[in-house]
Amino acid sequence: MKSFRKNVFRCAMQNPGSFLGAVFIIAIGIFVYAAMMDTLRNLRDQVEHYYENSSMADVFAQVSGIPEVELERLKEIPGISEVSGKMGADVRLLAPSQTDIVTVHLLSYDSSDTLNQLLFKGVEAGEDGIYLGTRMAGIYQYETGTPMTLLIDGKSVKLELAGTCYGPEYIYAIPPGGAMIPDGKIYDIACMEKSRMEELTGKRDSMNELGFKLEKGYRYEDVRYQLTDRLQGYGLISLSSRENQASYQMVEGEINELYSMGTVLPILFMSISVFMLYVVLRKMIDRDQSLIGTMKAFGMSDGELITAYLYQGAEVGLLGAILGNILAAPFGRYMFQIYVGIFNLPNTVYHSYWSTRFGSTAMALATGFFAVYLGVRGILKINPAQAMRAKTPSSAAILRLPGFLADRLDSMGKMGVRSIVRNPFRGFLIVLAIGFPFSMSSVLFSFEGVANQMFFDQFSKVQTYDLQISLDRYVSPVRGETAGEGLRGVAKSEAIIHMAAELKHENLSEFAMVYGLNRESDMWRIMDLYGQYHEPPDDGMIINSRIAGKLHLKEGDLMEISVPGLTAERVKVPVKSVIEESLGSGCYLSTKAFYRFFNSDPLAGTVLLKVEKGKMEEVREQLLKTSRVTWMVDTDRIRSGYQDMMGSMMAMIQMFAFMSVAAGGILIYNISMINIRERITELGTLVIMGGTDREIGRILLFEQAVYFVLGIFTGILGSRGVKYLIEHLVVSDAYTIDLAISSSSYLTAFLTCLGMAGVSLLAQTRFVKKIKLTDILKERE
Repeated sequence: MKSFRKNVFRCAMQNPGSFLGAVFIIAIGIFVYAAMMDTLRNLRDQVEHYYENSSMADVFAQVSGIPEVELERLKEIPGISEVSGKMGADVRLLAPSQTDIVTVHLLSYDSSDTLNQLLFKGVEAGEDGIYLGTRMAGIYQYETGTPMTLLIDGKSVKLELAGTCYGPEYIYAIPPGGAMIPDGKIYDIACMEKSRMEELTGKRDSMNELGFKLEKGYRYEDVRYQLTDRLQGYGLISLSSRENQASYQMVEGEINELYSMGTVLPILFMSISVFMLYVVLRKMIDRDQSLIGTMKAFGMSDGELITAYLYQGAEVGLLGAILGNILAAPFGRYMFQIYVGIFNLPNTVYHSYWSTRFGSTAMALATGFFAVYLGVRGILKINPAQAMRAKTPSSAAILRLPGFLADRLDSMGKMGVRSIVRNPFRGFLIVLAIGFPFSMSSVLFSFEGVANQMFFDQFSKVQTYDLQISLDRYVSPVRGETAGEGLRGVAKSEAIIHMAAELKHENLSEFAMVYGLNRESDMWRIMDLYGQYHEPPDDGMIINSRIAGKLHLKEGDLMEISVPGLTAERVKVPVKSVIEESLGSGCYLSTKAFYRFFNSDPLAGTVLLKVEKGKMEEVREQLLKTSRVTWMVDTDRIRSGYQDMMGSMMAMIQMFAFMSVAAGGILIYNISMINIRERITELGTLVIMGGTDREIGRILLFEQAVYFVLGIFTGILGSRGVKYLIEHLVVSDAYTIDLAISSSSYLTAFLTCLGMAGVSLLAQTRFVKKIKLTDILKERE
């Protein structure tokens, strides 16, 4: 047994490239798996630990204002065990080193808070103390005692920084105005003692951000309708479960995408490793058939024979696991730091988990064992009598070429066709080896287009203004536009409506943002996922497909809408169209339709500005001096933020693309070389019969060209499958992607595969030149 195992090992070492290639492909899969799983576990464990320690609520609500006594009475609703409330408002912050309009979401805190507890670091805040979100404090390097000024309701309030703060419902704090990533330079949370905030805002005993804890066994749906009914009288703006709370949803979305990519990509690479090892071992078994039959005649069992080959699979899997795990540690730490830069988490520490290492090693070993079993299970069919004769060659298929093709092919081409038809399984392997890297790389190289579609197109084709400002009160659209155009350097100004509303259809309801837009506007347009523009209707509403799906709405349906502070009763509005959008979940109608349906005076709280070229700084300086602007959205700044975030993400995607190319190159080269080694007798006979290197090269070129064309065709079909898979992995309530594979990505993948096929062809021709004519006497095809 031991001697036979050594013989198997020696046979394997006759073709070390194939086994080392399998090791490398397994290492890629383990590298991706271990790095992503470690990042995932670090994020999930630390996020969940923070949620638990801060007693995060199960249900969230936003109202215009509710007294504490009335909030406590909501415990009467069956299923609600605890209630808690805070005061919250977006206010301007003035502090050293600021060159932009900076907004903070100011939250009150009180020692009686039982849910969504805030975490503070620093000194105890006095009457004039304020805690600032750690991201903003870190960006500006503010220290304890730094003087700050808040602009609240047109009043200027002097304060001092007491330290930093964290909120469980603001781990992912995005600025208003449509941005999808946090920007701590212009927006973060801030905290102030409740009594002091009441004094500054002039609102006593009026909480507007509420949290509810559910009793064990109760779900959000069990309390939703009673909560909605009870809170309507207090100006209900939004109500959601923890799963649909904005920050929680974004964090979970990022973690779920990380999990999906961290499992699917390694599985793909592992499958390729199984495929490659299967091919190698199947060819080895064919070559060793006589030896195996002889060993069976001497009494070796099937189990003993298979075990000898299983050692090879174990060695390949173990070496791949070791290499992949070593490389995964620094990459996992790098990925974790990217997410830490996005999530506002306290006390983040990166851990390398031994369970991940053991799991990845087990996965690699299982891959090796499975590939070996598939390759060597033919041993069970070999009987001792087969030791006395070589394996009978399979019969070659007879192919009659069509006349038009036969006339155009020379003798070398016809011999190439004969070789392809004679061993279709060999060609099938090469076709798959070409198709895999083409399909993977073409999809992964297209991810930059997805980023452009999701983020950059939003502010170059949809929201094409330069600045969006929010006023601290509603004004008439004419007054808002006039004030904007009065700023030096502003070329155009436009007022829009932007309000939270509750949408209802039958027994379903959902909270969403309703936008009143101007028809024929070139500053804010409605564009669907496929690049088609829609005008805001005067006689109904366009709604996002995500909202439509939740409410079971379709074009032509009537839905009921209520806007806090504007409608006493629900207003019925027809659905004119349902569209898919890349970002957001908006509902759109014209400003004219808004005033008509909701029977309101013209009002606007948001103004869009187009700035003259080179005048941006002048406009920003003017806006900085006004106290009526609560926040400002700079589209150039948002695009820059997306570029920074997507730069790191795209680097990872590009790395995965190059890994798939490398794995494909190993596949193409090794499978091609395995097949050429099987044909020593055939090719050597051609040499004996007077065939020149050039003629044999033409045969190989013809074969490789046919395989390459079929491989590219297979790769195009495969890219559709990979595209579908990724589109359904990267899913979120915040965005929708249409992964369009660009022609440039197809061209890049084509040229890459062409280069790999060329290298393989060159290696094959060099191998043929080295064939010794005596070898054909001892080799069989």
